[in-house]
Amino acid sequence: MTSYVYFEDDQLSGEIMSLTLNFQLGITDLTIWNDSVDFMPRLRSLCVQPEVIFLDIHIGPTDGFGILKGIRADTAFDSAKIVAVTAGVTGDEVDQLQMAGFDGAIGKPIEIATFPEVLARIMRGERVWQCM
Repeated sequence: MTSYVYFEDDQLSGEIMSLTLNFQLGITDLTIWNDSVDFMPRLRSLCVQPEVIFLDIHIGPTDGFGILKGIRADTAFDSAKIVAVTAGVTGDEVDQLQMAGFDGAIGKPIEIATFPEVLARIMRGERVWQCM
């Protein structure tokens, strides 16, 4: 079973992701956390390790870059795809996301029509930067 986690402090964005995964892809195993407090213990406590972790870059108290660093330091999550989900990303910011080690980036609001193919590409190991 594929499991997904989404760190997102905007409730509407979380609901849109949940509905999109559920209705377009039949995915029901999505955990949404609206902050990043104790993010590593929470990730470790999941029954099924997530294959994909979506990170809102501007979540707090630890931002998406800090969460990424913590996850990448834990070998238990080596196979997880980590995707930035953020609004208003410029070319320079994409460079920062790439250099930080994200597996891709998706702009907000997510484009429902193209999201399934973007996610499939990320799952195949492609680095997708759909945020400009």
